[in-house]
Amino acid sequence: MTAFLKQVARHYADDPSAGELLFVFPNRRSLVFFRKYFSDISAEKHQVRMMPRLMTAGDFFTGASGMNCADRITLLLKLYDCYRGLNPSAEPLDEFIFWGDVIISDFDDIDKYLVDAAGLFHNISDLRAIENDLESYTDETQREAIARLLGYYSEESLRQDKARGREVKESFRSLWDILLPLYRAFREALESEGLAYEGMCYRALASREDMDAAIDAAYPGTGRIVFTGLNALNNCERRVLSRLRDAGRAEFCWDYSGPMLTDSRNIASLFMKDNVRDYPQAFPLEEYPSDRKTRVHVCSVPSSTGQAKMLPEIIARSGGAAGTEFAVVLPDESLLQPLLASIPEAVGEVNVTMGVPMGTSEWNSLMRSVLELQLHLRQKGEQWYFYHKNVSDILSSGIVRNCLSEEEKDAAEKISKERKYYIPEEDLAGGELMRVIFRPVLTSDTSIANAETISALAAWQLEVCEAIAGKLGPEEDLQREFAIHYYKCVNRLKGFSLQILPRTWGRLLDRLTAGISVPFEGEPLAGMQIMGPLETRALDFDTVVIMNSNEGVFPARNPSASFILPQLRLAFGLPTYRNSDAIWAYYFFRLICRAKDVWMLYDSRTEGLVS
Repeated sequence: MTAFLKQVARHYADDPSAGELLFVFPNRRSLVFFRKYFSDISAEKHQVRMMPRLMTAGDFFTGASGMNCADRITLLLKLYDCYRGLNPSAEPLDEFIFWGDVIISDFDDIDKYLVDAAGLFHNISDLRAIENDLESYTDETQREAIARLLGYYSEESLRQDKARGREVKESFRSLWDILLPLYRAFREALESEGLAYEGMCYRALASREDMDAAIDAAYPGTGRIVFTGLNALNNCERRVLSRLRDAGRAEFCWDYSGPMLTDSRNIASLFMKDNVRDYPQAFPLEEYPSDRKTRVHVCSVPSSTGQAKMLPEIIARSGGAAGTEFAVVLPDESLLQPLLASIPEAVGEVNVTMGVPMGTSEWNSLMRSVLELQLHLRQKGEQWYFYHKNVSDILSSGIVRNCLSEEEKDAAEKISKERKYYIPEEDLAGGELMRVIFRPVLTSDTSIANAETISALAAWQLEVCEAIAGKLGPEEDLQREFAIHYYKCVNRLKGFSLQILPRTWGRLLDRLTAGISVPFEGEPLAGMQIMGPLETRALDFDTVVIMNSNEGVFPARNPSASFILPQLRLAFGLPTYRNSDAIWAYYFFRLICRAKDVWMLYDSRTEGLVS
């Protein structure tokens, strides 16, 4: 069957005003494929056309809002400043980071779905007040029944609450009570500096009376706007799309065809039915052949790495070719390295569109050991000593071993043989790199929060990054990319002059680097495609291989943490687990509906927590 994006490109390639169109896609990967299809079709017809303007939905809305989206670090630190101003007993920053992410996510949902924040947070406070006053008019059995009805406590959490008292509950209650003033203060703090989070940008555009003028100012010379391949729309998006539709400025291309997607009993059609009704399809997609079948191969493998080792056989069974029509989907990023090692040389070019997580990388482990080196620093007389385990972890790292000079390798071997518990600084001055790494920095009291101490620590970390990255060989491009991202993260945090403890600084860095992935770069339209599930949106392939098709992995069993009860999310029109189920079902069924062969590999082991 013809790929969805190719059908869209074919429809608009003959439009004489194609150069004035603006296409909006769900992600960058679909944008790149559309550009190729449009160019190829124009070349086949020997037409010279201006390429339409192409962008993602996120870029379109934030760009039209005229606001600047702040990065994650800035948002977290701004939120913490507001939180500390409202809560005199605020916990340390490193303990707040997780809750900060949850709060920002809730605020983002509130704005994207145009929810009345005051009404929502008052409801939350009222529910909490009822819950905390239950003891005055109910017995224990009634309290447990009401708690289960509210969906707030499970049986286990009820038992835990009895065991540890109400301290944690009171702490959370104080946070729920300030959510509304925190929401307002956070927005005001960002607006005063011309910053925003994504939901603020969406709400700002959707609430503007002069929305058309704002879009024209952001994208001058744009005629019609073609929204392509979208699925679940939030309320801000629906308001903007409705305004553009009524003004005759928008067209809509929905990937909604075939029995897999249009079956009303399939939750994958949950949003699409309303989309097609409210925003009519710009043109009919090609008919889905009634006799067409997708061949689905389900393979059980008692190992994660073993799944990657099956790829050569799958390629062979598919005719030995693995070009751009062959896609491998990795719901679990940890399979990327063994998968890359399993690809036969005959495959040739491979395009990896997903990133390698820094949190599990060798570079991140090394940098954690480098920081621990300073945290365990000891002084005896005039001499400084380093803890043997930290020294051993650093010198045994494959990254550092490849960067050491012969002189430094001899010094490292001598240290290993002597087996000293604390190693003096002079023993580690064997060369330039070792002198940079093994230099005492935290020489003052580390139990006192001091911005100058943190600044010195950060400067040393940057120096270590530069020293190691400068000695990496050409075959270590991935580690060099990790070094660059880590350097940027440290440098960005250093600019905030944080008054925190060195150990808090380390935990803060761990939290922030855990969310960083280093993307592979290359020609996205050459060779076999390896991608994450979210990158498959709007794309079609002849052969699809889905690794780790296990329950809880694809889709991930990862319910979003939230301070808003599920019942209130439902009542106020915020997304719930049902939305997530429908979204993931749509991704899956639209990915396989035009494929010839679908291979689903799963790990059949059932030991421990694996099921």
